[in-house]
Amino acid sequence: MIEIFIAGFLWGIIGIFVKKLNALGAEGSLIGFMRMFFAFVIMLIITL
Repeated sequence: MIEIFIAGFLWGIIGIFVKKLNALGAEGSLIGFMRMFFAFVIMLIITL
């Protein structure tokens, strides 16, 4: 149960980085890639 909470918390924090990247002029494709990469890292940590 704690893993689900941690994953949700980390996924929520990504929004801060997305806003920062958007303010710096990053393209939508880069932001999408970064979101998928963070999701991969979160799932990798939880499953190991």
